[in-house]
Amino acid sequence: MNAQEREVLTTGLTLTRQVDRPFADGQIHTIDITKFPVYDQQGNITKVGSVSIDLTEQVQARKALEESEARFRNLVEGSVQGVLIHIEQNPLFVNQAYAEIFGYDSPEELVAQGSALGHVAPQERDRMRAYSKARLRGDDTPVTYEFEGIHKDGTPIWLENRARGITWKGKPAVQRTLVDITERKRAEENLREALEAAEIANRGKTEFLANMSHELRTPLNSVIGFSEVIKDEILGPMDHPKYQDYAADIFTSGKHLLGLISDILDVSKI
Repeated sequence: MNAQEREVLTTGLTLTRQVDRPFADGQIHTIDITKFPVYDQQGNITKVGSVSIDLTEQVQARKALEESEARFRNLVEGSVQGVLIHIEQNPLFVNQAYAEIFGYDSPEELVAQGSALGHVAPQERDRMRAYSKARLRGDDTPVTYEFEGIHKDGTPIWLENRARGITWKGKPAVQRTLVDITERKRAEENLREALEAAEIANRGKTEFLANMSHELRTPLNSVIGFSEVIKDEILGPMDHPKYQDYAADIFTSGKHLLGLISDILDVSKI
């Protein structure tokens, strides 16, 4: 008689305990042993009954689940990417990286908000809510997309989001993994602005050249035309009064050209 059986005889209670025992297969099995009193017709305990259940598979399954959850938690909590798990926008789990992306000290602050949309820009919320509902229904939705979020200090931030449907504690849920791409978006915006500025400058250059071409050609035609008339004495000998008018036009056109060329040189220096 072992200690458990003696206790049953003494107290009249049904007692259960788990023990690990080696089996013929060479493995250690976990056995659930229940001892209970057996009474005679006079109500006296005459013997102790026993029921044994092999719990090895259940124990192994529970240990495997605990180890899997521990690996998942270590992986997620140590990740540099933000991870959020939610059901219908109700946050169930947030890792430290996710909290830091939005400027919070701890994940609990975000979970306490009660909504996974509390740190999402207002104009993005309907779209993300629709994505989550469609994903839970099993409909086709974008796996990776970008959205605008709100930092704790109120400044906008940009994030790349990767979402997938999972099972969390037996219920369908959504896992979101985030990367802060604010700096990349700023660089893209700066590049876009630089390209627009370059395009404006190019249009300005084209317009400038067209205008300068007109401004240069007009007085040059006058200079060439009037010079040719004087050179060939088309109107007669050089003492013809018209030659003085043409000479004055040539002088004016030449001064105009000199001014234009000076302006071009000044712009080139700048």
